[in-house]
Amino acid sequence: MESWTASLEVFCTAQYTAATVADNWGGQFEERFVELEQRVGNLELIRITEIHDERYDRVFALESATSAL
Repeated sequence: MESWTASLEVFCTAQYTAATVADNWGGQFEERFVELEQRVGNLELIRITEIHDERYDRVFALESATSAL
């Protein structure tokens, strides 16, 4: 009976360790996803700024051309 109990303890310890590792692994993935979402958001903001700068340059060129006329 004691060997069965010892075997069960070893099995349960291994399962507990595996569950802990899986939780930590899942947490690391969650952190990476959050980081990637933030970086994508930053890239989108940079692109929006570039688009606005390009539009400003075109508007400025048109205003300059019309004022020259």
